[in-house]
Amino acid sequence: MVVIIAIADFVTGYELTLAILYFVPLFLTTWRCGVLQGLVIAVFAVAAALVSDVLSGHGYSHPFFRWWDGLIKLFTWSMFVLLLARLKTALERSDERFVTVLDGLDAFVYVVDLEDGKLLFANRSCRSFFGDPGRAEQFESDWQPPPDEAFSRDRLLDPLGAPSEGVTAELQDTARGRSYMVHARAIRWVNGRLVRLQIATDITARRQSELRARFRQGQMETQTRLIMIGEMASTLAHELNQPLAAIANYNRGALRRLKASGFDASEVLDSLEKSAVQAERAGRIIHRVRRLVRKRAPERSACSVYELVDRVCAMLEPDIVKARIELNVHVAQSLPHVDADGVLIEQALLNLCRNAIESMRSVTYAHRELKISAEPLGGESIELKVADTGPGVPAEVAESRQELFFTTRQQGSGIGLHVCRSVMEAHGTRMSVHPQPGGGTAFSFVLPRWRT
Repeated sequence: MVVIIAIADFVTGYELTLAILYFVPLFLTTWRCGVLQGLVIAVFAVAAALVSDVLSGHGYSHPFFRWWDGLIKLFTWSMFVLLLARLKTALERSDERFVTVLDGLDAFVYVVDLEDGKLLFANRSCRSFFGDPGRAEQFESDWQPPPDEAFSRDRLLDPLGAPSEGVTAELQDTARGRSYMVHARAIRWVNGRLVRLQIATDITARRQSELRARFRQGQMETQTRLIMIGEMASTLAHELNQPLAAIANYNRGALRRLKASGFDASEVLDSLEKSAVQAERAGRIIHRVRRLVRKRAPERSACSVYELVDRVCAMLEPDIVKARIELNVHVAQSLPHVDADGVLIEQALLNLCRNAIESMRSVTYAHRELKISAEPLGGESIELKVADTGPGVPAEVAESRQELFFTTRQQGSGIGLHVCRSVMEAHGTRMSVHPQPGGGTAFSFVLPRWRT
């Protein structure tokens, strides 16, 4: 090529120099063969250019100028060869660094030709795990769904045929029992062809961990349900004891009167009516506990705070009398109704009061006082508070007591306050804990007013 250019330069004469064309063989030789061969061609090109210049009859005012022109060409072309060699080395090193980075990844990175499925590139992780296949289908054949369907050409290219943003899918390797999160997108390869770049991350360990976590969660829920059943049975036994005992007493009284001669029918009727009232109360208790343990959304309605507290006090009366506790209720009958599920709020109040009663067993009878109060807050909501005069709750324990299974009592189940917190969250509010100035603890929560 150098000789051809030199002959063409001779034919055109010194009026039209073709020196720029010598860069073509210099570039090709240096890029393909190396810097040494490029420098040899540079020297040969300078010699050919000098010979062509001499034969063309180009005269100079001094012979030195001809050699000076040759030296300038030699310097220029040599610098071109050296810079081109450095550029090629830099590109090669950049490519090596890029491949080194890809080989350092734990994910499988590989490139597949969109036309024939040929594997054009695979990083070290991919080669070490799957071997060195020539085609991607050799190790993708057991993947479900098949990558050719999950990452079809229509999904990787936009309507104009240009690469889109890419597709991510989870694939299962049925042969190896592995799970992969695969991201694929279409790119232009070095030769300009469209290829599919895929990055597959092995998520088998994460999926197994999630399965174990779900299994443990299932065990925990089963245990929770069993404890809740036990708690429900205990609550039923405790609360049904009073109406059942009253029914038995009324029935025995009615029998004694019936067996006696000259009984008063009105007295027998009064005993039977009282017995029926207690039976209805027992039915309401069963219905309330049943609704409480059933998972459901709150059934909000207009609830009278005074009636809620009154029913709770009636259910607490045997415990309060037995524990010799002074009960102080500060709830005005004229308080506005609240927007709440009466059954759930009633149970929450019941749990708070029973916890308060339990907490005061360690103090003397003279200092046992249970306070239940309700006050309006700004005309938009009502604050209900249950306070006791027990030993109090340390600051670091106050919040933990609302966690499931956390309890400070030896025989406690750790469910009562957790149920209260769940009830409050279902109503869009939260329960607050405050230490009492003279000792004891106050639990409070806020409910919105009922709006017609």
